[in-house]
Amino acid sequence: MAATAALLKACILFTVCQITWASLLQEQDSDSYIIHMDVSKMPTVFSGHEDWYHSLLASDSFKEAAATDASMATLKPVYVYANAINGFSAILSSPQLELLKNQPGFVSAYPDMEVTRDTTHTFEFLNLSPVSGIWPASKFGEDVIIGMIDTGVWPESKSYADEGMPEVPKRWKGQCDSGIGFSSSMCNKKLIGARYFNKGLKAKDPNLTISMNSPRDVEGHGTHTSSTAAGSHVEGASYFGYAAGTARGMAPRARLAIYKALWEEGSYASDVIAAIDQAISDGVDVVSISMGYDQVPLHQDPVAIAAFSAMEKGIFVSSSAGNEGPTLSTLHNGTPWVLTVGASTIDRKFGAVITLGNGITLFGASMYPGLDSSLTRVPLLYSEATKACNSSELLKNVGHKVVLCEFSKYTTEQMSTLASSDVAGSLFIVNSSSDQSDVIRDFPGAILSLEDSKAIFSYIGKSNNPVVSIRFGGTATGTKPAPSIADYTSRGPSPSTPMVLKPDLVAPGSLVLASWTMNSSTVTVGQKSLFTDFNIISGTSMACPHASGVAALLKSVHPDWSPAAIRSAMVTTASILDNTNDPIQDGGQPASPLAMGAGQIDPNKAMDPGLVYDAGRDDYVKLICSLNYTKRQIQTITRSPSEVDDCADIDLDLNYPSFIAFFTGKQPPKVKTFKRVVTNVGDGGATYRAELKQMKGFLVTVSPETLVFQKKNDKASFVLTIERTSPTEADVVSGSLSWIESQGNHVVRSPVVATKIDAKPLSCPQPTVFSGHEDWYHSLLATDSFKAAAASDATIATLKPVYVYTNAINGFSAILSSSQLELLKNLPGFVSAYPDMEVTRDTTHTFEFLNLSPVSGIWPASKFGEDVIIGMVDTGVWPESKSYADEGMPEVPKRWKGQCESGIGFSASMCNRKLIGARYFNKGLKAKDPYLTISMNSPRDVEGHGTHTSSTAAGSYVEGASYFGYAAGTARGMAPRARLAIYKALWEEGRYASDIIAAIDQAISDGVDVVSISMGYDQIPLHQDPVAIAAFSAMEKGIFVSSSAGNEGPTLSTLHNGTPWVLTVGASTIDRKFGAVITLGNGVTLFGASMYPGLDSSLTRVPLLYSEATKACNSSELLKNVGHKVVLCEFSKYTTEQMSTLASSDVAGSLFIVNSSSDQSDVIRDFPGAILSLEDSKAIFSYIAKSSNPVVTIRFGGTVTGTKPAPSIAHYTSRGPSPSTPMVLKPDVVAPGSLVLASWTMNSSVVTVGQKSLFTDFNIISGTSMACPHASGVAALLKSVHPDWSPAAIRSAMVTTASILDNTNDPLQDGRQPASPLAMGAGQIDPNKAMDPGLVYDAGRDDYVKLICSLNYTKRQIQTITRSPSDVDDCADIDMDLNYPSFIAFFAGKQPPKVKTFKRVVTNVGDVGATYTKQR
Repeated sequence: MAATAALLKACILFTVCQITWASLLQEQDSDSYIIHMDVSKMPTVFSGHEDWYHSLLASDSFKEAAATDASMATLKPVYVYANAINGFSAILSSPQLELLKNQPGFVSAYPDMEVTRDTTHTFEFLNLSPVSGIWPASKFGEDVIIGMIDTGVWPESKSYADEGMPEVPKRWKGQCDSGIGFSSSMCNKKLIGARYFNKGLKAKDPNLTISMNSPRDVEGHGTHTSSTAAGSHVEGASYFGYAAGTARGMAPRARLAIYKALWEEGSYASDVIAAIDQAISDGVDVVSISMGYDQVPLHQDPVAIAAFSAMEKGIFVSSSAGNEGPTLSTLHNGTPWVLTVGASTIDRKFGAVITLGNGITLFGASMYPGLDSSLTRVPLLYSEATKACNSSELLKNVGHKVVLCEFSKYTTEQMSTLASSDVAGSLFIVNSSSDQSDVIRDFPGAILSLEDSKAIFSYIGKSNNPVVSIRFGGTATGTKPAPSIADYTSRGPSPSTPMVLKPDLVAPGSLVLASWTMNSSTVTVGQKSLFTDFNIISGTSMACPHASGVAALLKSVHPDWSPAAIRSAMVTTASILDNTNDPIQDGGQPASPLAMGAGQIDPNKAMDPGLVYDAGRDDYVKLICSLNYTKRQIQTITRSPSEVDDCADIDLDLNYPSFIAFFTGKQPPKVKTFKRVVTNVGDGGATYRAELKQMKGFLVTVSPETLVFQKKNDKASFVLTIERTSPTEADVVSGSLSWIESQGNHVVRSPVVATKIDAKPLSCPQPTVFSGHEDWYHSLLATDSFKAAAASDATIATLKPVYVYTNAINGFSAILSSSQLELLKNLPGFVSAYPDMEVTRDTTHTFEFLNLSPVSGIWPASKFGEDVIIGMVDTGVWPESKSYADEGMPEVPKRWKGQCESGIGFSASMCNRKLIGARYFNKGLKAKDPYLTISMNSPRDVEGHGTHTSSTAAGSYVEGASYFGYAAGTARGMAPRARLAIYKALWEEGRYASDIIAAIDQAISDGVDVVSISMGYDQIPLHQDPVAIAAFSAMEKGIFVSSSAGNEGPTLSTLHNGTPWVLTVGASTIDRKFGAVITLGNGVTLFGASMYPGLDSSLTRVPLLYSEATKACNSSELLKNVGHKVVLCEFSKYTTEQMSTLASSDVAGSLFIVNSSSDQSDVIRDFPGAILSLEDSKAIFSYIAKSSNPVVTIRFGGTVTGTKPAPSIAHYTSRGPSPSTPMVLKPDVVAPGSLVLASWTMNSSVVTVGQKSLFTDFNIISGTSMACPHASGVAALLKSVHPDWSPAAIRSAMVTTASILDNTNDPLQDGRQPASPLAMGAGQIDPNKAMDPGLVYDAGRDDYVKLICSLNYTKRQIQTITRSPSDVDDCADIDMDLNYPSFIAFFAGKQPPKVKTFKRVVTNVGDVGATYTKQR
């Protein structure tokens, strides 16, 4: 009965198809058809297929059948197909079609159809910013006060703009000190305090003249760190065009208080302590200290001592670890009560694109700012005589050449020698894994790795006249792996307290862009000094303010948390994985906690850590008391009378969120035990279970293994034990303890270290007659005995304190002779004294973190897709686009058989070594309407779609690409060295299947390797699907076909191109948003989605209007008298009516409220408006309700990167199951399809603002059309790496390595729910992993034929697809269970099956034998 039902269902479906066709034939007497023929039935009298088809249509019977239509009396084929299908297309009457059906060799025919194109307007994918989730929760750190101890501030920087900020908090007690070049009026509601401290410096040299005796920064360091921590939004920031975009601090709404204690003339501890002392008194919430003291015990460390007092008052202190890495035990600021921050590298590199004469392209590290200069095909010189590049004599006669040099730590000698010799430029070879991109700034040179140099040496060895082209100003994002540990960052253990694991974590410290001083040049090129208001530098100094800003955000969200709780939250939520989901690397090896602490800081997760390891003053005193310090040394730190901190209780085992055990000495211990107490900071009760990562040679256990909390703030204790079980060669081994919440909402991870390193810690009553401390100290120094002790030194005969400290420490600083110091030591109340010390500042020159590009690892392996040919079936090409530049590309492969066709506005000479072919196909379109005039009858694109998709797949590097300033940067395709062949088959006038098949047919004949098809046909069976049929032929010839899934989501079963032998690509969203920064009159700042290109306009404190009468924004009558105001509107799918009404009413702008989770940033392009979520609108309504005169400021052109979670599934992407073959799971994967920037046509405007039409050579649009060419480019890369792989093997590699996690390490989301494979397939494409999948699920022609034969198709329908004679594909073997890398089982019907079984065969494509185990 079940079988009968299945047959009946098939018959009904078939009948429906026949009825549909019949109705089409009845509606018009003739139509354009695609006819499939069995070429084995061709009579031998014909010379070929085309002769046969022409003969059929020229017969008398065909002429008679067309007698009613004179235009068809001399019929001939529109197209003849020989590759994609066997057959032709033609205009046929109904009688002619019936005649044809009875001819020998006829297989099938169906009407030509208009194609559906997969495009909506959206923008490209750019990646991670670690503060997106916590910003709204913390109100961007609003009113938290960060005290920066540094070199001062450049107050004119836009990073200190206070636009929209509320009044200064009343609790603030600080002030703004005037001085040279600085007045108190320079402070504002952002920069709320500025003081300077140099008495200690002056005391060292009373005759010293300080050049800038004020809070003004003339070195840049303090401006850089403070703007990193809490700078305001600054649009258009860059370092001479590098890193162009919007700069902002980690806590952009926090307040800044500047304490200048570091000077060009010298930096001393006394000034640093004075600065921290004052900061405590002023009322800061966070202190940021990018400096430190090396190899000193706690009781002699000014930062540690001052920070203890700050901790007591609830002030969080963040400090830098130092730049003495990679040597162990070099870390400073390893103080238990501060956060110690190491530096991580980032995944953006600056440099030059280097193209050798043989076409090979390399990327060399450089920050040379000569962006307007270029070196094109300059002779390249390498010789033993000149390679040292340090001899003017040897270089003076070289002339205008690029010299290959051996890098020697970039000595001034090398650079000055090269500059004076008039050589054109230089390429340096360096054998180092560390980033060198900040080294070359003042000379046209670049640094290549030793690995990359092999290509140069190989080329020079084979060429008689080697040449090179160098383009500076390149920005490469998404390098992998990232982050990694910066080689310079100092390592633990902490010399002062090795029993506390340090550093705590790492934060971005390399290549950070932030504000800079404008008083002196940052680089000199030739004789020209260059100035910039932003600079790119590196160091743990740059990492520290990132953490300080995060602390401010956490302080805002959790004002009741202690400094230890905030630190714990950061530590236990830090990430140990890089952007390849592998462990963070340190010099090519997994990083040790002694280098990275708990890992890379994760602000969003830190906001909700689940559990915290808290600690307070008493806990730290117990630890200090265990360090064998004297009572006076302890008092130096704690500042308490000796009887208060009497050390009755000592404990080295601080309640810290990490563990380090030392197994050293002649008889090392066998066991180390740690006790900890954790506090539940979740909203309710919770249960956690322990998960341990073991260490080689040790057994780690925890008791109990489960912690149960009944409510928030409950505490629980546990014991962790590390037992040495066997000898280990490694000096340091590490593991981890993770407490995992039962619901999976929290993972509280702590690093665990066992080491053989021998590390040991570096080893006052006031008389009542005085009115205060200062009086007492002055009296001490004014005694006759002190004067007598100074008799030999007149400069200190009338001694007085340099500073008096009452907050950070109890005491003072002073210039003392040795005799005076000895006198002081014997006085009542003396605790300790140590010499003032010059501080070490943590800075080297490097650049900022920008994130993921998914092709970095595979590019060098594939030579960037070199010589793979991608055929793009689309709307044509705009050949003038820089994306098709062929600079440095070798000659066209000899196997290429295609050509470049001329036509209107397009000549054959427009093709080159990148754009190697361009053809156009519109005979089917013309056949539909013989009188049709095609406006651009050539391969030229006038719609933009084809230019966008082809440049996405394989566009060359284009610097300075943007959409009116949005998404500014370097554009490039996924396979930038691949060749492009354009097949224009989609037209403004119409799009028909006959032209599509002709295009694919020609592409197969021409010799493409990959076909990219961003179009499809909805709800048709395989044997009627032109793409499916043509792709079958391509598959047979080893050509990979990538296709778009369609834009009919989120409804299920809407997907097209669900063909088993093609890759079906859905679209994912990306983590960048464009819009406007909206600041209300009360200082609240929001971000509204917009792509309005009026970047040179702004709306400043414009009246804000909301009323029931105007909220619909669709009545000119109601809006005409509003005037210059910003109107609050209810969003109604952005109707033309709303926009035209607003534009005609002369309102200043609009804010739209929309209740939708989908991104709307591409909606408003032609009017100064922005779209806010319903959630954000609450802040506006609250403000309007409380204000009698509400105002708003709107700045357009904002770019926010790193939004989370991303990627997610684009709501528009069509879903499976596949209507044509539901037994094969589709889509296969998703790829970036939303908000993609790529090349565009310049023939027509993309947006009209007012009466002005705007044009752009790059556009931001979205759709599965944009996702497909990403996958096509990846296929080209894989084809280059694995030329012997079948299309199925390439597809399998992409599918089985796809990622199911977003950038929060949670499952990809689809409308706030975990995405189903029917929406995302196997997940987000991962090009690097696809290069080495381990196993593949392969399939070939015979496998697909078995599946086709199982679909109840007729023999002719099967022949339509396979093109083989009926006796070849006789369906003797049928099998619906294709050897596919995914599985879908249907349990439907009245009596659904209980079991579904699948058989698979996998092929090992690894280099050697391997064993695999299943994982569920």
